Amino acid sequence: MAGLSRGSCGPPGPARADGAGAGLHQVRPDPLDPPRHRGPGPRPGAEHAPGQAPRIPAGRGEGRIDLGFGRLKHNDPNVVSTVLREERLVAALPQGTVLAQDIAPLPLTALSGLKLIVYPKEPRPSYADQILTLLQDEDVRPSEVLEVREIQTALGLVAADSGVCIIPASARQMRSDVLYRLIDGPRALSPVILNHRIGDTSRYLVLIKRLIVDMYAENPAWFEANNVPFRNHDADKSKFIKK
Repeated sequence: MAGLSRGSCGPPGPARADGAGAGLHQVRPDPLDPPRHRGPGPRPGAEHAPGQAPRIPAGRGEGRIDLGFGRLKHNDPNVVSTVLREERLVAALPQGTVLAQDIAPLPLTALSGLKLIVYPKEPRPSYADQILTLLQDEDVRPSEVLEVREIQTALGLVAADSGVCIIPASARQMRSDVLYRLIDGPRALSPVILNHRIGDTSRYLVLIKRLIVDMYAENPAWFEANNVPFRNHDADKSKFIKK
């Protein structure tokens, strides 16, 4: 473990990175990719918890998890949360429906009166609550809300014409049998957040932070297509890495 359990309390081992299962499909493609690994010792490992955001701080505090990528900020005083980027939201629509006849950005109000599928069903709070709060704030009222456990189930139901779903833009590659339309509006965003233990200065955490900064500086095509303009960390690069 990096930091608490590995760096100061135990022998070297792979860093443990957690990604909450809320549509983080393009969060860590490069930082954990073998050709980009530049640190000494074992390559950082990745452990995925099935969308259990509230358990991430506990696992991290107990030394089981070194860092986590999620969409919720935590109020645990022992956890540092940094918003890396704001990802656009898209509406997943059944093919053949009226809304699927166009590809232009879709206003949230167009979803009023439709059956909405949200995920994950549990534990809460989760990405589902982000979406429900967004709709409530914009006075968008679905005819029905169906909660499911994971995005794969949600998109399967959309493909079966059982409702619509709001997903992060990077998840559009998951199924080709539904139509995706960007949601119009300045608030139709979901943050991607890096969480780690406060005071953790392990080389693995520093390495991953450096790779994140480098990746965003390269501005890969998937990033520009799925996200609002990144708040450039160049001026604060050393501060972000040391945070």
